[in-house]
Amino acid sequence: MFRFQRLMSMQGQACMQLSRCILLRTPYQHDPHFERAFTHIDAALERMRAAGASADLLKTLGFLLSNLRAIDAQLATIESEQAQAMPRSESENLLADDSPHGFSDIWLRLSRNFTPDSALFRHAVRMSLVLCVGYALIQITGMTHGYWILLTSLFVCQPNYNATRHRLALRVIGTLVGVAIGIPILWFVPSLEGQLILLVITGVLFFAFRNVQYAHATMFITLLVLLCFNLLGEGFEVALPRVIDTLIGCAIAWAAVSFIWPDWRFRNLPCVLQRATDANCRYLDAILEQYHQGRDNRLAYRIARRDAHNRDAELASVVSNMSSEPDVTAETREAAFRLLCLNHTFTSYISALGAHREQLTNPDVLALLDDAVCYVDDALHHQPADEQRVHQELASLKDRIQHLEPKPDSKEPLVVQQVGLLIALLPEIGRLQRQITPSPSGAPA
Repeated sequence: MFRFQRLMSMQGQACMQLSRCILLRTPYQHDPHFERAFTHIDAALERMRAAGASADLLKTLGFLLSNLRAIDAQLATIESEQAQAMPRSESENLLADDSPHGFSDIWLRLSRNFTPDSALFRHAVRMSLVLCVGYALIQITGMTHGYWILLTSLFVCQPNYNATRHRLALRVIGTLVGVAIGIPILWFVPSLEGQLILLVITGVLFFAFRNVQYAHATMFITLLVLLCFNLLGEGFEVALPRVIDTLIGCAIAWAAVSFIWPDWRFRNLPCVLQRATDANCRYLDAILEQYHQGRDNRLAYRIARRDAHNRDAELASVVSNMSSEPDVTAETREAAFRLLCLNHTFTSYISALGAHREQLTNPDVLALLDDAVCYVDDALHHQPADEQRVHQELASLKDRIQHLEPKPDSKEPLVVQQVGLLIALLPEIGRLQRQITPSPSGAPA
């Protein structure tokens, strides 16, 4: 296990090096130490085999080693000039064209976002109202530095409640710390030269932390503001307005995300889960086709694979936001998190089938694959009245897997194993789906 961990760590470092080479437009050099790492792993597996280790364990480790060798081969061929001249199927070089074509396509995309169901539309309306309220407050109260209210609201208000609350806390903390540090600095650094040097330092640090540590960036910009106003003789006078305006701007932003179309009214977790399961079924169908016809990387397969992972990420985002939103029961939160873990695992099992896809000739294994894919689709979309039939199909598939005898020197054992792992997850996924799906009366289950 240590040698496998070491090899995967080396491949991770190689990927980071490759990304830097792409960014800097420099040639990538593959590390020659990989060959020695593979030699050590082969020797370790031979020692395990001689010690009488389990055949199933050795077979599983062998599949893992094959995956790592395939990754190493891809990394090694990147630096080879022969890889550029290697003939490839035109279908494998096609990319999905997501750009709009014509006015009708543009209007269709715009019209989809002219509804409260669109997060972009909700955020646009919130920002408009936030800035209007902030500007009206400035005009009514006549605040000298009221523009800080608008700036704070603009930077703090985010498309969802969780991100806004996090940014709000960082903004308040950064401002308070900046004022607390800035006032003593104005006392102890009264000279013009010293304040000019601090201006440059805080400005540089603000831009350095702006995209990585928002609280630090807010603290440094607050120091810069105090130093700038102190050059005009108003350094101490603007400290309190800076804090008050920041708090007012944060309050307006928080009220906007909490009361103007709050996210939890449009969360629709069952719909997001449905999209994730549908994408997994399409991905599984694309893999099944290649077990019948042979391996390739055509555009349709890559789109199905990307869609499955994107929908899984969408489900993860929704469940993550639920953890900090009000009006979410502990039972719903726990069920959603468990469902997210199961969906991650389910997608990983499908990806394992995709990584080892190749044309199979054993009719029994192909028939098992066909029936398993049909069962997955049926189990994820069946009605409550069909529950008994689905359980009978599951029992039948498990019995076939136990009595199937795949060829030990092929990938058939891996395929059968992954199919068994896939279908074993479905009963719990179905139970959790019913738990979070709205009841017939329309109330959340």
